[in-house]
Amino acid sequence: MIHPHDFARRQMELTAEFARYVVDHPEVDDRLPEQSYIYFEIAGEAEFNRTAANWPSGNCARKGCRLFACGSRAWRRRRARG
Repeated sequence: MIHPHDFARRQMELTAEFARYVVDHPEVDDRLPEQSYIYFEIAGEAEFNRTAANWPSGNCARKGCRLFACGSRAWRRRRARG
């Protein structure tokens, strides 16, 4: 199991990167419905991905929000190209 501190650190890093990407590509934000929760998946990191997918499930079910998996590979590659 991934240590909660390590998971939180990775989530914060990915969230910051994704926020910068959305600032550069506002159309991404326009496509997400209200009351959505985005979680990150990292290729080759099954333990992180399982934790990320399970983390919001209870809270979202109570609030009625939709879950969106965000594979980091595509937007990270696009951001690197500028």
